[in-house]
Amino acid sequence: MSFLSKIMPLLLLCLALPLVIFLSSRTAAHYWNCNHNFLKVIFYFFSNKWYFDTIYNTFIVRPFLHSFAKNSFRFVDKGYLEMFSLNLLPTIVWGAATAVLRVQTGYLPFHVACLGSSVVGFLIYFC
Repeated sequence: MSFLSKIMPLLLLCLALPLVIFLSSRTAAHYWNCNHNFLKVIFYFFSNKWYFDTIYNTFIVRPFLHSFAKNSFRFVDKGYLEMFSLNLLPTIVWGAATAVLRVQTGYLPFHVACLGSSVVGFLIYFC
């Protein structure tokens, strides 16, 4: 990166800072109270937090939360959550336990082999 691209944010800040101070001062408020309607609109827009929070909450957050709440209630109300937690999950656990019981022999070499393969799998996955 060149020196100019690294110092550009600082230069823009130094140029914009006097403008921000002027727009937020009482002198600017007195200046904007003239008969120019366009200038009044700009002044009030910048002095009232630009309305970004209000616009964002009204058009993005509230519709998203409303649709999410309505759709998630439909999902839970249809019983998918109960079906998964009460029927499917115990069936999966029971099947996994049955598979482990069929493979397990109870001999020490089998336990050492399972432990070794678990350690090797852990090292491969995390290292």
